[in-house]
Amino acid sequence: MDRVKRSDQEAVTPAISVMLLVLLVVIIAIIVYAFIYGVPGGLEKSAFIAAEAGVVEINGTEYVAIQHRGGDDVFLNGSGAARGIPIDIRTTAAGGGPVLAGADAPVTWKAGQVLYLYNSAEGPKITIDRLTAAEGTGFPAGKLELVIIDTNAEVRIFGTTIAIDGSGPGPDDPPVAGFTADPYSGTAPLTVQFSDTSTGVIDSWSWDFGDGNNETVQSPSHTFADPGTYTVKLTVANSGGSNDFSREIVVAPEIIGFTVEAWVKWNRDPAPPASDERWATIVVDGDRDSNSRYHLQHNEGNTLFEIAMTTDANRRFTRSTTSPVRDTWYHVVGVYNQDAGWLRIYVNGGGHQGSIGLTGTIIPSPGRYQIGGPAGIEWPGPTSMLRKFDGEIRGLGTYERAFTQAEIQARYDAGLPPA
Repeated sequence: MDRVKRSDQEAVTPAISVMLLVLLVVIIAIIVYAFIYGVPGGLEKSAFIAAEAGVVEINGTEYVAIQHRGGDDVFLNGSGAARGIPIDIRTTAAGGGPVLAGADAPVTWKAGQVLYLYNSAEGPKITIDRLTAAEGTGFPAGKLELVIIDTNAEVRIFGTTIAIDGSGPGPDDPPVAGFTADPYSGTAPLTVQFSDTSTGVIDSWSWDFGDGNNETVQSPSHTFADPGTYTVKLTVANSGGSNDFSREIVVAPEIIGFTVEAWVKWNRDPAPPASDERWATIVVDGDRDSNSRYHLQHNEGNTLFEIAMTTDANRRFTRSTTSPVRDTWYHVVGVYNQDAGWLRIYVNGGGHQGSIGLTGTIIPSPGRYQIGGPAGIEWPGPTSMLRKFDGEIRGLGTYERAFTQAEIQARYDAGLPPA
């Protein structure tokens, strides 16, 4: 009996060993698959990059070079790029909390490429242009913490602490003031949220809103009751001194009319020689002259910007004097002032570039709102008159009122909005 039992046990033991070995191989395979392709069921894998960062200096201004040593293609979330896995870059400099570094242009980051982190009056920024980074204000002396976050997975994929000698303000130096506003313009009463982006060790904040009101908190909200152009000034101070920074806020009166606004950039020649490549239309509400409420586009010669508007009285259009080129951002605004009876187009702020008389009430929307793209806009048929647009559009908006020239200038001065 004992001999038989012992033989059974000896036969079972190798079988269990084989099963455990197979199970171990399966578990390892699942782990490797999940690391490379993500967990089955829709969860995406986190980005993987090998990176290193260090301080670079040009003409006494320090900035940080971040080298992509290998791994996934990633793009800076909010920069306008959309290839790879989205990431955010956050920094903590002396005297401040974690700050999201914005991009000055669409950024896709691949192995072998370098990103440059630099400081500005609006806060830390990322660029792929080394000379742009060298024009920054410099970081304060002390430790700068740099963290890269996978935006979707919300996990840290890189982090380091860098010693900064201090081409910017240090603990014993006056701080450098800066702020952003949201929005920079609008109609009265206008509530604006101000966000402090000052650098350095700051003991006090003093805001002068230009309308007789003041505040001493770091990032206040303020309501401007009356129309006007207000110069808002922030003064920051510490034991080493003070510094101030100013921007204009435009509060416009309510003017009956219509405004369409967009930031536009072409990725290719805006005026190609081929007649079947009309890389032109930005936005249109309608699909033919008879029902188009308005359109904002490149004209049929692909050389100038054009705004057209249809009222119950007639349809008119006017054109800019600016001829756009590829890889350049343009702020284009079309305004119909029903009170004054004119239609105008503005490019990059400043005075209007084209104007024509127009009267009457704007026709209702036909429900054919189309935004330009490489596939083309139907005008008036699906193939014969495709209006194409190979480029990027940001800050596109329509408003059931007429912007003032000061408001347009303020919106242009606020700069390119994030993607």
